[in-house]
Amino acid sequence: MTHASLPRHSSLPVGSTLHHSSRSVDYDWNPSFAFPPKQLQQAPQPALQTNRQHSLTLFDPRQPQYPNPYLMPQFIQTFFQEMGNNFSFLSYDETMGRLYHKTLSAVIANCIAALAVRYSDVQTLTGVDSITAAGSYEDNAKITLGPDIYNLMVNLDTLHSLMLLAWIEQKNGKAAGFQSYCQIAMRIADRLALSNETVGRLNARDPQHRMMRDTWSSLVSMHDMASIGA
Repeated sequence: MTHASLPRHSSLPVGSTLHHSSRSVDYDWNPSFAFPPKQLQQAPQPALQTNRQHSLTLFDPRQPQYPNPYLMPQFIQTFFQEMGNNFSFLSYDETMGRLYHKTLSAVIANCIAALAVRYSDVQTLTGVDSITAAGSYEDNAKITLGPDIYNLMVNLDTLHSLMLLAWIEQKNGKAAGFQSYCQIAMRIADRLALSNETVGRLNARDPQHRMMRDTWSSLVSMHDMASIGA
C-alpha cells in the first residue's frame, strides 16, 4: 500500500486534547439526563420530544469536545441500526452503557455522531444541516484525537477511533485519508499484538476476546479495501 498523507485537521475551538487510558476514560461528562441502557430503550429521549426549533447545539456547551449529550442516544441508536453490521467490534449495549457511565471517549462519540447524523433530524433540533453537522463532528473527532497522529496511546479505544475515522473518510470519498488511517490503525494493532495467529488462540466465548477477534477481522477487511484502492 502506498503511503498517503492525512488530511489536515480543521481548527475548531473545541477544547483540549483527549487523554486515553487502557480502554475507557472516565470524563466528567454529566448530562442532565442519564438512563441505563435497558431503561433508555423504553424512556422518552429529550432531544426527540422538544417542540422548540433550534433549541440544541451540536456540542456539549460545558465540554465542547463532546457531542451534545441530548443528541447522543439518538445517534447511537441510529448508528447501530444503519451501520452496526460494519462495526461488529462495537455493541449497542456497551456503547450505551459507556455513555450512561460517562466512560465513552470523546473521539468515539464524535465519530458515531458524524456517521449517524446524516440519518437524523438534527437540522430541526439545531438549525444545522446534516452534512455540515457531520463535518463538524468529524473535525471535532480529529482535533480531540490529538495533533500527533503518529504518536498515539496504544489501546483499543485508539484503535477503534482510527477505524471509525477511516470509515468516515471512506464514506466521504477521501481515499488518501482512508488509506492513511488504515495504515496507522494497523500499526496500533501490531503494537497490541493482534494478528491472525494471536486472535486464532482467543476464546470465542469470552466477550472481550470476541471483541478483539471482531476488531482484527474488521481491520483486515478495511486494510484490504485500502490496498485495492491504493
